[in-house]
Amino acid sequence: MWSTIVAALAVALVVVPGVSAQAAPDQLRINARWTSVVDGAGRTWAGRTGFAGPVNRSDGLAGSPIAGTDDDVLYRSNLWGMTSFGHVVANGDYRVRLLMAEDYHSQPGRRVFDVAAEGRTVLAGVDIISAVGARATAYDREFTTTVADGSLDLTFTATADKPLVSAIEIVRLPGGSATDDPQGGQPTSPTVQALATEPDVSGGGLTPTLRDGVLTARAGAGDSRSEVFWGTASGGRFKLTRGTTVTTQFQVRHHFADPQTGRAPDPSTWHTIFQLHGPTLTETWPSPPVTLSWQDGGYRVGGGAVVPTASGSTTNQGSWFPWSWPAPDDQWRTITVTTYLEGPGRGWVSLSIDGRAAFTRWKPRAGTMYTDSGAYSHRMITVKTGLYTGTASPTWDRWVQQRNVSVRLEGRQGPTTAVLR
Repeated sequence: MWSTIVAALAVALVVVPGVSAQAAPDQLRINARWTSVVDGAGRTWAGRTGFAGPVNRSDGLAGSPIAGTDDDVLYRSNLWGMTSFGHVVANGDYRVRLLMAEDYHSQPGRRVFDVAAEGRTVLAGVDIISAVGARATAYDREFTTTVADGSLDLTFTATADKPLVSAIEIVRLPGGSATDDPQGGQPTSPTVQALATEPDVSGGGLTPTLRDGVLTARAGAGDSRSEVFWGTASGGRFKLTRGTTVTTQFQVRHHFADPQTGRAPDPSTWHTIFQLHGPTLTETWPSPPVTLSWQDGGYRVGGGAVVPTASGSTTNQGSWFPWSWPAPDDQWRTITVTTYLEGPGRGWVSLSIDGRAAFTRWKPRAGTMYTDSGAYSHRMITVKTGLYTGTASPTWDRWVQQRNVSVRLEGRQGPTTAVLR
């Protein structure tokens, strides 16, 4: 039966020409100050940009001579406590140099951290004092990495105190070429052949049905699901890159009440009707970055993400419910959810109902929107519509109907935008 539903859901694909992104530089030099500085070779090191997390600056070495270098100016200011760095670059192979000089500790083991590039650990156990033996001494570390998604991304993870960097140099290597990174590349163009993948049905939920262009999902008692994945032919996933905007629009109506008494569900009961979700690269399913639910008579947006911790475990950084919008039974509403992938753990959400903005470019707290790149990345996503109820749900019949579902992806690197209609 489901193959019939999939065939019926096939719709036209419209490709809209886009504008090419501005060419990214082949070399970047950035220092810890807000203003640029010039080194002994006459090269300009731009003011601080691209660092994220609890970023702090220290000028503890201002005016001090720096051993091991003739470019003291590059090491006299430090950034510390940052968790990530990201910058738009052309795809290819890069040499990255981190410049550091310890300005606080004088004993080894007091500041130790790892550095990952594009989700892969490239420097483990960086300990400046252990390497050079003294404060105010230049210490450089280099590594190479390949960028395939238009953004060079680093993450910093400390095991003692906080990560520290004085400056960073990024140089594209001659002849470097991008690899086929399964996380990166252009946003995937949805295909006509399989817009709806397999249904997600569990706990008493019924297989969604399609009739006259209306998708109906019915869930039973307790924790139950009756949902549809919207995606591509390969696993139902859309590829995301940094700078990708995902806009999902659909019409929805629902019935969440006892058919005999009209009594509404318990206020603590939630019924999710839309999720921007996706498996990780290791096929696990962390918390959805964005969900649209019905609860206590209103629509609510929530989300968050399961993110890795320094110890190798994970922690759930959701959920958040910033607002509530009235959602009466049996009335068609047009929902538009737009999300933007800014970088690891960062992004924004906009939502409108019947053309009226509920909120615009709201940014959840850092770390909750999308997870860090790597094993827990949400850069491969699906769109799920239907009905997913909470564990306190009543036993009577509940249903959600949706129609005119569309998914639009726009990437800053891509020359086209794919639209489902």
